[in-house]
Amino acid sequence: GPGMELGLSGKVALVSGGSHGIGLASARQLAAEGCHVAICSRSLARLDAAVAELATFGVRTLAVAADLLEADAADRVMDAVEREWGRLDILVNNVGGGGRWGKEIVEETELRVFSEVYEKNAMAAVRFTRRALPHMRRAKWGRVVTITSIYGGKEGNGRPWFVMAKAAETALMKSLSGMAYLVRDGITFNSVAPGGIYIPDTGF
Repeated sequence: GPGMELGLSGKVALVSGGSHGIGLASARQLAAEGCHVAICSRSLARLDAAVAELATFGVRTLAVAADLLEADAADRVMDAVEREWGRLDILVNNVGGGGRWGKEIVEETELRVFSEVYEKNAMAAVRFTRRALPHMRRAKWGRVVTITSIYGGKEGNGRPWFVMAKAAETALMKSLSGMAYLVRDGITFNSVAPGGIYIPDTGF
């Protein structure tokens, strides 16, 4: 349907992990508002399908295959966005997961699960946000939205490595939103904490 007229027409948005689920729904809404949209994900097939759908809104799209467990992946995605548009107005830090990694028994879970889940969620958000800030400061406008989880909040149920990483993302947004130099440059930071979402072919 028609967009909500949020005054976003012509702005450039990046949705990490934007090929399905919450990420694709976010990208679709931004495209409906007239935003040019970049998405990244590991699956080329999913990216192709997502871009075909987003293009129906008559906006420019960009898809980059990236595995955020690789240290340079976020930089590669941002390099592509900069080559394509030279700017970034809206960042949706949606990539993440690992909530089902490891074992039910914490002490039987390998230690690296903690760092990998942290890397895929919190550090991915840090890497993208850090690269986005100079663009937003130059434009004196920016929106950073990080998709966390109810399991990273006071609910606290869920596997500890996931809860810990999601809580860190919330803390990152809180901290940045209180930094005077970013506030002065018109940049806002928000967390959105969904519960279980049914995604076709993925389950909850």
